[in-house]
Amino acid sequence: DDIILENFKKIAFEEKQKNKMMVVINKMSMESGEYSELVENYKKSLNDSLEPHKIDEFPLCFIDAADYIEGVDE
Repeated sequence: DDIILENFKKIAFEEKQKNKMMVVINKMSMESGEYSELVENYKKSLNDSLEPHKIDEFPLCFIDAADYIEGVDE
């Protein structure tokens, strides 16, 4: 979403808050493919969106809350 991206960049870089931010990608199980491939694809997409900055400037976490909840229930 372009609006979210612009707001994220404004807060992170213009307002210099990137050191207080963490990027969390949720709902990983909704995507098909190998986990490592998905992570690399997301990183590339995020790097393209944040250019000239890099996603590695933020702590990054790939999760799936539904998988966690199912695991806890079992």
